[in-house]
Amino acid sequence: MAVLRSRATGARESRSGDCRLTECAISGHPALLAVTGDGRERAAAGLRTALAALPGATVAVLGVAGGLSPGLRPGALIVAENLYDEQEPLPPPNRALLQRALGCSGVRGGTVVSVRRVLATAAEKQRVLGRHAEPAVVDIESSTLAREATAAGAEMLVARVVSDAAEETLPFDPAACSDADGRIRRGAVVRQALLRPGRIGEMLRLKRRVEEASERLADFAVEWLERGEQNR
Repeated sequence: MAVLRSRATGARESRSGDCRLTECAISGHPALLAVTGDGRERAAAGLRTALAALPGATVAVLGVAGGLSPGLRPGALIVAENLYDEQEPLPPPNRALLQRALGCSGVRGGTVVSVRRVLATAAEKQRVLGRHAEPAVVDIESSTLAREATAAGAEMLVARVVSDAAEETLPFDPAACSDADGRIRRGAVVRQALLRPGRIGEMLRLKRRVEEASERLADFAVEWLERGEQNR
């Protein structure tokens, strides 16, 4: 989100609990950027805060996800045509928002599956993939955000960039670094790196992927907003 904020104009920042809000304009379009933090509870509270500040807003969920489909490489950008909470299907996203997103550069439609914890291994990802339509990615917060948006009567789009491929195992143990809500404790990740210095290179590579994903998501957000203006 820092990359997208850097492209904004007229930014005014505020904070409510764990949620950081930035009122701004992106390519001339009014926007409210909300950084909610990891985990379902923080995500839900952050979205409620954002929608209270800007009632009736369209919600665009931007972030990273793990790949579930074999061959889906890091850096791929998937917008949710189908959204699941584990195995439970949720209402599909607004068709007009989705079609606009699918017209953006390098975007693919697919399935986003939300789970309760970060998946660490290829075997875990394969089990979750199951019979979900491909290409598919996995995250924690999207289903919770979808329910909050629906309750508020807001339309929503989900866009995720793959940070780790289905065939990859994460270079840290998420179970030892996460709280019950799915939030990653950065300090615990650093401690694991210090205890296992052989994995530091893999961790830095994952960090670079997340940084590159932020650039990709910012490019997408700008193009998506501009396409909305063209379609008016």
